[in-house]
Amino acid sequence: MSKGIKQEYSMEINRIQNYLRDLENGRIYEITGAKMDGSYAKIASNISREFEELLTMIEKGIPSTSTLIFEARQKDTKD
Repeated sequence: MSKGIKQEYSMEINRIQNYLRDLENGRIYEITGAKMDGSYAKIASNISREFEELLTMIEKGIPSTSTLIFEARQKDTKD
């Protein structure tokens, strides 16, 4: 049985969710003053970029990060 999109692209989706969680928790430079927290504009840009990359991967059938890692590990164990 093949994996669903959520399971297959869980790492990519998780990156987007992390940016959204930072926004929800107020972890934004303009609020915290901490340079390690991104600005609103940078976080929005990151979400947009990650989302577009995810859609492209799905549309073109590009393997997810987790699949690529799994395949690399399988190859290493065979060598």
